[in-house]
Amino acid sequence: MSPALYATLAGGAVLLGAAVAVMARRGAPKRTGSGNRIVYENPDGSPLAVVEQPGTPGRYTLTLDGVGGAEVRVVKEIRAVTGLGLLPAKQLADGVPSTLLSGVDHGTASEAHRRLTAAGAAARITEI
Repeated sequence: MSPALYATLAGGAVLLGAAVAVMARRGAPKRTGSGNRIVYENPDGSPLAVVEQPGTPGRYTLTLDGVGGAEVRVVKEIRAVTGLGLLPAKQLADGVPSTLLSGVDHGTASEAHRRLTAAGAAARITEI
């Protein structure tokens, strides 16, 4: 397939670009998923369509700029995102700005960014 936005319906049919948006508006589906794969579900929970967006080429860095008021939650998310232990994660949180991830794809960086901001941190993604 071309790098255009496309969706695979539960029955196997493929929709392109604008047809996906129209289908999504008419069905008022629930949107789940992350990264380049998004699943639209009917109100009853059955899958309506799976949308694949072309990946963003390049490598990215995730930088922690601030911890906010919920330092414990942020340290937990740093541990989950990086796989570090408690002390190294705490040191990254205390020494902002800190580079948490470097040389990762956009999907990984954006998922980690989403988790950190949900915990109350200030983070940014930059292309290397």
